[in-house]
Amino acid sequence: MQPGLYELTLGGSTMVTLKSEGRKGEVCLTSYDASEFPKDPLERVAEPWEDCSTQVDPPRGNTMSGARQCKDRKTPMTATYTGSHTTDSFEIKGEVSQGSDENASVMRLGSGDFSIVGKRVGDCSL
Repeated sequence: MQPGLYELTLGGSTMVTLKSEGRKGEVCLTSYDASEFPKDPLERVAEPWEDCSTQVDPPRGNTMSGARQCKDRKTPMTATYTGSHTTDSFEIKGEVSQGSDENASVMRLGSGDFSIVGKRVGDCSL
């Protein structure tokens, strides 16, 4: 991917949030960020979750996939995703599941699907 300023759009119905804390935002990917992006895209564009681990599958061509797992919380959560990128855009689609027992009477307000679409719109301003 090329370094630069990327416009982000968050879709879906989960508690996944962009670092800009809205449904739309921007992120500046430096040369390093752009080269590392396929290895862990959520780290670059989404807010981190506390007490979670990340499992990232090695990128294959322009595809990427992985998961964030939060097993030690009162209500365990897992976010899995797949995606792809070009030199100036990316798309990530995923799902968040909350709770370890589907029959438990736990509210699953954070469960559901999400998408993050990014398109390069120019250079980063200093």
